[in-house]
Amino acid sequence: MYTQTNLFGDDLSEEKSIIYESIEEAEQAAIERIKLASQFSEYYYHAPILIAYSGGKDSDVLLRLVQKSGVKYEVIHSVTTLDAPETNRHVNEVFERERERGERCLNCEVSPFRVGCSKL
Repeated sequence: MYTQTNLFGDDLSEEKSIIYESIEEAEQAAIERIKLASQFSEYYYHAPILIAYSGGKDSDVLLRLVQKSGVKYEVIHSVTTLDAPETNRHVNEVFERERERGERCLNCEVSPFRVGCSKL
């Protein structure tokens, strides 16, 4: 019999729901998962976790959770020609604050004519 598992060895063969009693409990569970992901990254890649940052609200929440976790991390944003100017401004503002905190931020340009990353 085949058992489907995730990276952490959890059995995924049956659908499971997790219900949290409070937002604080859900937040703490997310932070614990971030810490575990950081341990994997450090162990297997000898590098901090890499946070893909789009500039949207979900990315803002993820970045805040990673900050609260206290793990080492880097942030990357892929600039496309489809991003709204407001999104690009927000990303630049967030990256400036992250740099002031001492975090490494990469801004990658992805277009048919050029692919490259630069430190922001």
